[in-house]
Amino acid sequence: MLLLLSETQKVSLTGFSIRASTVTFRFRSELGDIVEELTPKLSAVIAACERIIDNQSLTEFLGFTLQTGNFINTVLRRKFRAFY
Repeated sequence: MLLLLSETQKVSLTGFSIRASTVTFRFRSELGDIVEELTPKLSAVIAACERIIDNQSLTEFLGFTLQTGNFINTVLRRKFRAFY
């Protein structure tokens, strides 16, 4: 698809590369601060996920919940088979 720009649109794009490079430079300079700020938060989330994964009682509870749901679905499927 070919876009044709009017003269006013061409004029507004003349400083685009300078603005784009300024934004890129600013983002690169702030990226280290962003990573530094997020690292402890991400570490906390990872630690919490590891604790959840390693929690045996939660694993058993979720397994029981899954088995219960499967049982209920099986019973309902048998009971309402005439409607399928």
